[in-house]
Amino acid sequence: MLTEKTAEKIFKETSTKLELRDSKEKIQKSFKQNIINKDDNIVKIQTSIEGKTGIETMKVVGGVLHKFPELTVTARQYSNAVILGGPINQMKVIEKSLEKEDVQTKTLKPPGTFFQINYVDDEISTEQIHHHLYAKNIKGLPGWTEEKVKESMTILNDSKSSRKANNRENTNRRVVLRATNGLEKFLASKSKVYLGYSNCPIFPTVVVSPCVKCGSVFHNTKACEEEKEICWSCGNPDHKRKDCKEKNTPKCLNCIREGNKETKHYLLDEKKCIIYRKALERAKRIAGMLERTEETPVTSKEGSFHHRQFQQLDSMETGDNESSC
Repeated sequence: MLTEKTAEKIFKETSTKLELRDSKEKIQKSFKQNIINKDDNIVKIQTSIEGKTGIETMKVVGGVLHKFPELTVTARQYSNAVILGGPINQMKVIEKSLEKEDVQTKTLKPPGTFFQINYVDDEISTEQIHHHLYAKNIKGLPGWTEEKVKESMTILNDSKSSRKANNRENTNRRVVLRATNGLEKFLASKSKVYLGYSNCPIFPTVVVSPCVKCGSVFHNTKACEEEKEICWSCGNPDHKRKDCKEKNTPKCLNCIREGNKETKHYLLDEKKCIIYRKALERAKRIAGMLERTEETPVTSKEGSFHHRQFQQLDSMETGDNESSC
């Protein structure tokens, strides 16, 4: 028999879950709207002076900016460069003045926005996804051609996952892509897209890419102290993961380094790897896809946590725009 106390407990738990779901949906809706409303007129350039540090470069760049107090250009200092951001027309004015001061400038590529598409038809190859996306969803829209869609998207990951529910095995083929050139605005306005004969759910996401050399999510490849790449599956330096003979019995190098008990999983397994899961959650908060909380900085035995800047907000500032998944 259901007691009043039990019923009250169930009601509170259900109410909490509904509130969390509503809050998550509200944040995601706001995030998608921010993508749609993004100002395409804003660009960023990297400035540097040969043989000078970021501090020294900032002094020169700052002197140039002070000549144009009416401009709305932002500046952020790094170890050996300064990143400027602002409207295209204003940045052109600044660039001309910087050239006179022997400051080297480089326009940074927009990082784009990452999207995940679920339940993609197995009959569609990875190379055909752009064609189906155009033919079934975009064809006929002003300014869009199949070639432009192809140029505006990069497939980062195409994989399958399976889980059992109600004695049935549910297989999901998911595709993660990066969209630029305005394609991200179109995709952000959709909750589903047609690919082949399937109506596939689509939503913005983030991608955390481990260090290419050692697989760590605590530093990027440039900061890695390993002399050469090691296998992500077994940790052997004699081969890469694609050539590993122990793929079916993976060991998570990050969990081993941290001394976690559960290590028999792939280091990018979101369900099993607590380290990778926390890295994803942190990236989503930075990108604005999750509610920000007062969190303790994530640290590891090898030092402070350095998230490879792979999310929408900051990757453009690093110049490290090439990504892997």
